[in-house]
Amino acid sequence: MKKEKKEQIRAKWHGRTQELFTSAFLKIRLKERCDKIVNWAELHRKATFFITVSFLFSVLILSIVMHPRVSFTDGLKAEMDKAGVKDTSMTKIKKNASNVGKGVIELVEVSSMQNDLNTLKKKKKFTSEDSIKMKELYLKSSNLMHKSK
Repeated sequence: MKKEKKEQIRAKWHGRTQELFTSAFLKIRLKERCDKIVNWAELHRKATFFITVSFLFSVLILSIVMHPRVSFTDGLKAEMDKAGVKDTSMTKIKKNASNVGKGVIELVEVSSMQNDLNTLKKKKKFTSEDSIKMKELYLKSSNLMHKSK
């Protein structure tokens, strides 16, 4: 019963809005104007491209100029406050963000140490300095790997 009534109301309003917009579009001759714009755009492709790119560039510049300078964590905190999430997770996010940079640096260090180890292993004869260097590099890389876990 309710579903049928909702469908009737929806159909009624759909018909009314369709009549209203159709008559409005016919009065302002929207279809003809759109056809003229499309024809012009097809004839002047470079100008159309320039206009489109200029518009997008101006929107980009305006959004940069008009947008307030808010850091990622401040914006996230504001959104979390709106949603009613407590601040305890915010400290975890800040801590993780700082740890990511450290982790990348450590990963690069471990990678360079492993490369040094591989070059030393490729030598056919080891000197005592090579053995000491290999042991030091191995210990450093294993310490960094265990520290990051």
